[in-house]
Amino acid sequence: MEQRFSAIKHRATCLDNLMNQPEATPAEYARANKELRKLSGYVQLINELKAKQK
Repeated sequence: MEQRFSAIKHRATCLDNLMNQPEATPAEYARANKELRKLSGYVQLINELKAKQK
């Protein structure tokens, strides 16, 4: 399960980096933004879960 959490957070970071690149095309930006919006709720839940486990 920890690997899955790590993979989700890593993907969100990659998408955020892609969106911040000036050479990203509008289509790439839109696709990354759409996927990042889907993942952001999961990332927030993962962070809350990890905080409770500490």
